[in-house]
Amino acid sequence: MRNMIRYPQLYPKLKDWPIYKYASRRAEFINELRTHARLKLVAKFGDNLGEMLQKTAYLEQKRLKNNRWKVDPASEPIFWKKVESEILEARNMEPESERYVCLQILDRIIHRYSEEIVGDFKIRTYQLARKILLKFFKGLHNSISDYRYFFMDSEKTAVERSVRFSGQFERVRAMFPKGTVVFLPTHFSHLDSVMIGYFCDKKGGLPAFLYGAGLNLYDSEIFAYFMNRLGTYRVDRRKKNPIYQETLRSTSNLAIQWGVNSLFFPGGTRSRSGKIEEKLKYGLLSSLIEAQREIFEKGEDTKIIVVPVITNYHFVFEAGQLIGQELRKLGAERSVTRKGGLRSVKNILRFFGRILRKRSEVSVSFAPPIDVMGNKLSDDLESLDEKGQKIDLKEYYYFEGELSYDEQREKVYTRQLADAVIELYHQYAEVMTSNVVAHAAFSYLKKTQIQEDIFDIIKLKKGDIVFDEKALLRIIEVYKAKLLLLRKQGRILLAPEIDLAASEILQHGLYHLGVYHMDRPLRRNKNGLIISDDLKKLYYYYNRLEFLELNHAVDWSQVLRD
Repeated sequence: MRNMIRYPQLYPKLKDWPIYKYASRRAEFINELRTHARLKLVAKFGDNLGEMLQKTAYLEQKRLKNNRWKVDPASEPIFWKKVESEILEARNMEPESERYVCLQILDRIIHRYSEEIVGDFKIRTYQLARKILLKFFKGLHNSISDYRYFFMDSEKTAVERSVRFSGQFERVRAMFPKGTVVFLPTHFSHLDSVMIGYFCDKKGGLPAFLYGAGLNLYDSEIFAYFMNRLGTYRVDRRKKNPIYQETLRSTSNLAIQWGVNSLFFPGGTRSRSGKIEEKLKYGLLSSLIEAQREIFEKGEDTKIIVVPVITNYHFVFEAGQLIGQELRKLGAERSVTRKGGLRSVKNILRFFGRILRKRSEVSVSFAPPIDVMGNKLSDDLESLDEKGQKIDLKEYYYFEGELSYDEQREKVYTRQLADAVIELYHQYAEVMTSNVVAHAAFSYLKKTQIQEDIFDIIKLKKGDIVFDEKALLRIIEVYKAKLLLLRKQGRILLAPEIDLAASEILQHGLYHLGVYHMDRPLRRNKNGLIISDDLKKLYYYYNRLEFLELNHAVDWSQVLRD
């Protein structure tokens, strides 16, 4: 059974949401952000401030020359040329005068970045976005055959039938009034943050999150209008200089200290391979370690509640593009680029025709809440060790009896948190039928083709391969037995359909796998044979279950002999 529960709003009035209170004090937040980032940078660079500023100006001018975007302000080239000129003048001054000028320049740069990064939250815009997203997800997750739901006021159906919450959502929900919750989702699609935010609101009754959005998305005036007013902060991954990085990290840190529930993708960018993240970036993760220490330094006891969130889809819009990028990275000249996407009116009509005829599903799994060190949390937010004994979280920040900052120590804590999050990603990933079918089909392909190299396999022409249905069913049966054992051991979550017979898993998986792709990763042709229109996409969806090593359980000699 799917989770059909719809939870009441924790805070029925939007003006009671932490993100609204934060946005209503935006100017105050930016002032505090500027001070916070300035102190961090001065402490880190000390006497090398001028050199750091000069490097920043160089990197920014290089960015504008080589990779300028439409969203970049027209005044940027002039600003950075002036900064460079002022720095060069300052380098010829006496040390005291140089430092004074450098601090003024630093303040201007931080202010510029702060205004760029920090967004806003408007209640009317949020309410409008709710209505638009309802129509979008109704169309995406309900087929036209469900006319009662598509044309009538079917909010309940669109919200509750299409998305399944699994894992420990109810525990997570109960913790919102007790601390500051930070969601750390896996990242597969541009839709992730919108989808999680929307359904956690409409189905889960949770307040909106502060979350990061790539600045490149702001090239679109429509996206920019909504994102500027929906609590997003802008993230520009082109900017690698220390001033920008610290301003971004301080934004996350201070928002959490202000009690704003936040969401960011610790993997940094979407998974190109289709695999669940196996390595995380430490930048924003380190802001959680830092924020918790600074909360304690203020004499407060607020706990930061970290929740790994694992999404799973039968279909990812960008699958073809993403796996193409992954293959080019792995084998540049050997990768295959084929035309695809919505390049013609015919293809666009076919794509929307699929949306109207088909129905898809999404799984959102919530891992157990942990603290910033990766320790389990009790329902009362007590940190617990592996034996279930209480831990005083403050002790992690003490040295020789004093609460103190230690850069190296906090780097270790950040790695520790990252390891805990990855472990929970794998343990609380929900396996869907499309994952099983894709993994079985591509595994079969690797075992039956003379070519053992991935690049040779994906170059096979459309229609060259017919998948033996009996062999696929045998593989699925073995996979199912292994998956049921892993579930019994508490090492994985399974969609309800995995309990069906192998033939039903195959049928359900074939229907849903890449359901809206115009070139299907796997499908039945008019003769009832199972074929692939796009082996690259099939490889993308195959990768989802790579971490489980299901193939080790298969007796391939028997499967191929039968």
